[in-house]
Amino acid sequence: MKPQSKSPEKSHQPLWHTLRIVGNILLIATLIVFPLFLSSLVAAGWLINAESYGAPFFAYGVWLLIFEGVLLVAVIFYFCKLDMAAIVGAVISYLPMLWITMKAVSIAEENGWAGQTEESFGRNAFTVWRDGLIGNAIPVALLLLLAVTRYLSYDAVVKRQQKKDRKKEEENRKAPSILGGETK
Repeated sequence: MKPQSKSPEKSHQPLWHTLRIVGNILLIATLIVFPLFLSSLVAAGWLINAESYGAPFFAYGVWLLIFEGVLLVAVIFYFCKLDMAAIVGAVISYLPMLWITMKAVSIAEENGWAGQTEESFGRNAFTVWRDGLIGNAIPVALLLLLAVTRYLSYDAVVKRQQKKDRKKEEENRKAPSILGGETK
């Protein structure tokens, strides 16, 4: 009897499975550290100091918290195996976070707060906010990498093709007779 050879897709599965588990753990860890902790601290600082910073910072803080929530929902979509929703959610959450950060930094620079925060924190406003928000790129990149690789994996493509074929068979199935009797 001839031993069956493994298909190329199956021979790398233990490695991919291990890498996916490590990626999932890193995704959860970076999600907790960056958006849910550091960015939330930046947003809370903007909300608490909105009186001295001005109304735009209150709105920026609220929107930053909302987009952190969108990123969290995107990760939940990923773990529910809704890869396209996770990809769209990651992009929809991260790009506005970058825009909010750029707007906040430009307001700080226009009003000359860079020197004040440098005296208080030892760093200027841009550095403080950048350090709190740039880490969001890590869970977003991990989420995009994990979701795209799973969406484009051989098994997922085969499943989608089979689902498409079943749907086409249902559409092309012969309709039952409306007269109720068998026709010859």
